[in-house]
Amino acid sequence: MRRAALTLLALLAAAPARGDFMTGWEAYERGDMATAIAEWTRAAKAGDAKSAYNLAQSHARGVGVPRDESKALAWYERAAEGGLASAQYNAGIYHLEGRGTRPDPDKATVHFEKAAAQGHAGAAFALARRWSESDPPRDDLTVAWLRRAVEGGHGEAGCMLGQYVLAGRGIRQDFAEGLRLLEDGATAGETYCQGALGYLHQEGAAGVPRDLAKAARWFRAAADRGNPKAMAALGDVLLRSASGVDGLREAAEWLRKAAEAGDAAGAYLFAVMRERGEGVGRDVADARRWYRRAADAGDRRAVEALDRLAGK
Repeated sequence: MRRAALTLLALLAAAPARGDFMTGWEAYERGDMATAIAEWTRAAKAGDAKSAYNLAQSHARGVGVPRDESKALAWYERAAEGGLASAQYNAGIYHLEGRGTRPDPDKATVHFEKAAAQGHAGAAFALARRWSESDPPRDDLTVAWLRRAVEGGHGEAGCMLGQYVLAGRGIRQDFAEGLRLLEDGATAGETYCQGALGYLHQEGAAGVPRDLAKAARWFRAAADRGNPKAMAALGDVLLRSASGVDGLREAAEWLRKAAEAGDAAGAYLFAVMRERGEGVGRDVADARRWYRRAADAGDRRAVEALDRLAGK
């Protein structure tokens, strides 16, 4: 646990700090968490933002103290008042998700704006997501914040911006530029971009020729990184293009992985293969179980399949 926490707590260790912060850090390095927490608490109460941030991280992760999200939020906000962009961002996430408090998107936005003003790319991306999901969506603000996030090196923001450019939402439509953004992100390992390119090749959209082999390649890249939607999409493509038993088996395996990861489409398609005995042993009872999972996750096709099986 201490090794995992080190990445989180060391972020601010190299910065100039008040004596109690460094005393606490030295204690942390020795494995003396009781002293570290005591020193950081003393320093944080005296106004040291870095110590408050480390206390927040400790409560968030349960390192040296019991895990307590309400206390983590309180210390993040204390550190945020001291101007730390990372603390402002984390406080925003807690308010957005209702961790340690009730959900409050407006408070989250205030924190994100403060962090983004200091160049925090994650906060800029959070603001882009906020405006993309507003009612009605504000494409102009979404694109503006996506650009800020991309300038800060946020990979997923580049993928989302690429899709806005392809669609001409909030910005002039430009297929070449949109594809460049997606390809740059995909090459860098962003599963969002890899999945988006897979869908473009699968459907033959945005000037991209339909090519199931290329679609499968990009879906596989994202699936290999653990993306459940990409697993389901890869299984679907393989199922459509399978020319033999081995192809069906591989399709079934990826769909099973997607289903086990909670993807509704993956669960539905795996249930179809299970019911038919394609690429996997036929088992109607097990197929019904996977249809139920997909239905519970909102897949209407699975609801219809369950009704059909109930009538038999």
